[in-house]
Amino acid sequence: HNVVLSRCRPAEPQATLYRNAAADEVLFVHRGRGVLRTMFGDPPFRPFDYVVVPVCTTYSLEFDAGSEPDLLVI
Repeated sequence: HNVVLSRCRPAEPQATLYRNAAADEVLFVHRGRGVLRTMFGDPPFRPFDYVVVPVCTTYSLEFDAGSEPDLLVI
């Protein structure tokens, strides 16, 4: 099994939907607040939350205004 770790500090809003067809994703929210938009609902997240996105789930991250997001993507 392979694991990829990435740091994500988006500078602008997500313009398109995203779907990882190869693996589940776990997002650790170090900083930032917002909503995960999915076909299953729109759960909110805040600092120090773990957000789990199952494989093949179409989603977008919507951050609150003024938020400076900093994520660890696993």
